[in-house]
Amino acid sequence: MRNVLIGGGLGLAILSLAWPAAAEVQLGLHLGWNQTSSSDVEFTGPGGVDFNIENVPWQGLSLPGNDGSPYWGARATYWFSDGPGWGVMLDYTHAKIRAVSDATVTLTGNTGASAVAAGDYAVSALFDSLEFTDGISFVTLSAMYRFQPISKFQPYVGVGGGLSVPYVEVTGNALSALPTALSYEIGGATVQAVAGVDFPLSDMVSLYGEFRLNYTPVNAPLSNSAFEIDTDLFTKQLLFGVALHF
Repeated sequence: MRNVLIGGGLGLAILSLAWPAAAEVQLGLHLGWNQTSSSDVEFTGPGGVDFNIENVPWQGLSLPGNDGSPYWGARATYWFSDGPGWGVMLDYTHAKIRAVSDATVTLTGNTGASAVAAGDYAVSALFDSLEFTDGISFVTLSAMYRFQPISKFQPYVGVGGGLSVPYVEVTGNALSALPTALSYEIGGATVQAVAGVDFPLSDMVSLYGEFRLNYTPVNAPLSNSAFEIDTDLFTKQLLFGVALHF
């Protein structure tokens, strides 16, 4: 399933590059909100360490305060005609998530030298930190299609793929054998689906609102150690921005 989603998204984005030169260019900046669904988090390492933390709930940190910072992004869109039709979008998104510290999760498997038995624990009992709060960034290329305007509103959709770059922050509590991880890593491929609407203020400026659903399988080392973290993140994003048209 993971490979099908990633391959489909990347394939559609690459196919879109076969179209002729752009008739319209849009450059946009946006702010918004993100929320990531609960996921299982697996850790592997030397000495037979292989354990799973089941159903970890994630808190999206989209606004300043509580160690959060603004969810934001930038994008460049090339439309192959000045009306309805196909285009391609290159975009960067910066989001932040943290495991809910007082949530109860289930640990299974071999924790190695930590010697923590399988069972139910609060996240805070296992970890001092389990988060991506200096950012989980997405760089994606998407095939886009915009429809006939409805009054002044221009709806559009898209699908594509790219790379995720998470800042992995893991510090064990009871899981003391885990190395402290505070580093940017290449998390792997990511895919997204996009639906939005553009509202022109003039020939050169518009406002846009957009919903995105992003799937990101993160598989990354804990710093430069032999330990790895592996989880699948489904992230919902609601964003609003302003675009310049050329």
